Amino acid sequence: MPRRATFADVEIDVETGPKPVALETDPGDPFRILLLGDFSGRRNRGPSERLPAGRQPVLVDRDNFEAVMRKMAPRVTLTPETLDAPELDLQFTGLDHFHPDHLYSSLPVFAALRELRKKADDPAAFRTLAAEFAPSSPPQPAPAAPEPEAFASGSLLDQILENGPRSSGAVASRRGDPMASFLRSIVAPYLVPGRDPKQDDLVAHIDNTISARMRAILHAADFQALESLWRVVFFLTRRLETGTDLKLYLLDLTREEFAETLAGDDLKRSELYRLLVDEASVSGTPPWAVIGADYTFDNSIEDVELLGRIALIAERARAPFLGRAHERVLGVSSLASSPDPHSWSAGNDPAWNILRELPESRWLALALPRFLLRLPYGKETSETEQFAFEEMEAAVRHEWYLWGHPGFVCAMVLGQAFSEYGWGMEPGAVLEVGGLPVHTFLEDGTPAMKPCAEVWLTDKAIEVITAKGLIPLISRRGGDSVRLGLFQSVCGTKLGGRWAS
Repeated sequence: MPRRATFADVEIDVETGPKPVALETDPGDPFRILLLGDFSGRRNRGPSERLPAGRQPVLVDRDNFEAVMRKMAPRVTLTPETLDAPELDLQFTGLDHFHPDHLYSSLPVFAALRELRKKADDPAAFRTLAAEFAPSSPPQPAPAAPEPEAFASGSLLDQILENGPRSSGAVASRRGDPMASFLRSIVAPYLVPGRDPKQDDLVAHIDNTISARMRAILHAADFQALESLWRVVFFLTRRLETGTDLKLYLLDLTREEFAETLAGDDLKRSELYRLLVDEASVSGTPPWAVIGADYTFDNSIEDVELLGRIALIAERARAPFLGRAHERVLGVSSLASSPDPHSWSAGNDPAWNILRELPESRWLALALPRFLLRLPYGKETSETEQFAFEEMEAAVRHEWYLWGHPGFVCAMVLGQAFSEYGWGMEPGAVLEVGGLPVHTFLEDGTPAMKPCAEVWLTDKAIEVITAKGLIPLISRRGGDSVRLGLFQSVCGTKLGGRWAS
């Protein structure tokens, strides 16, 4: 019979079938963690970039991490609107490919800027550059032309772009080239007719342009999401004792695909039900212990319904689902900008309350805030070798940090608890995560430290977060660690799991 659940003004009928039999956990079963996420970056490339149904999880550990990364072939396309520069198609086969030094040495946009800087920094080459751009006499009034005459005759910049001698045909063909237009926009303001060329200013401007373009790449939302995801996986492979008894798997699944596979009336026909319940029920197949997802959920009707559906599957798989809660659940858009709980509006929330009342929500846990994955690049923090680069510029910007998904931290500490206590473990047996990056800086001339988990949570803030059925990540002042608060389910009870048999 269909089981009816009502979320605020939305009713859903979900064919769930009978309750699962509470099978005893075999003490010899490995602790299998499954991580869901857009590991290939397909969401960035649109709906045409889809994987076929029947995809299988991929085993990952510290020894095969790079091989798995190459197999999944993460890639992201950054548009001119994102970069204020020509489009970039970035492919990653290792974590170092996210590093500014690799980007600087491998991307065409930086190769062109390096060559331009070399020419601008050489007095003889700069004089030639200035002469090419600046006419010998003041320009006379003339009818509007498609392009300024200074560019129509060709220049040293054209030679840089063409990597060869000038020719009128080649120069003309470059007028519509995005890279040529981009570089001309950098040089032109410093080669104004009738003024002395500002060589030092141009060199400094090129350096600033290089840094600005690098920041635009590093902080593009899709780039950040992909780097964060893979760095979290790397973090887990180094912190978990994977092997015969504990295994870590990745399933390449975008947030949209996750929602689509749960959209039908009969959840038993979904791809996730097949993978998490049906396949694990085959004799000799070890069950899943934990499901972590690189997705964020708020208290909207759509997300509450989605969480209710995955909770039903998690119950039948007897593997808790771990995700990230958005701050909107607390009635605030950003914890970083509004850390004071007295400014939150976490009041009555009918849809969220209904989710928490579902018995299946015992198999659902959501955490916040995020945790710091790496230091910002810079001379005093993590210095680059190929060029001088300060990621934070003059001011510290919260969203320029690389933050990691808190649900994966929850999965990690459960795995660590299993390594220490076996299936007799309890959620919360391990709560401390140390050895995290610590960023110290000056703020208005005063030494300051960025919390390892985004914000300093007061006791009142922790109380409000916990009362909403969420797991807080609590930064320790002056330290390099975070501590998980009450390790609970969304309904406020002990988190369900095979360890509870």
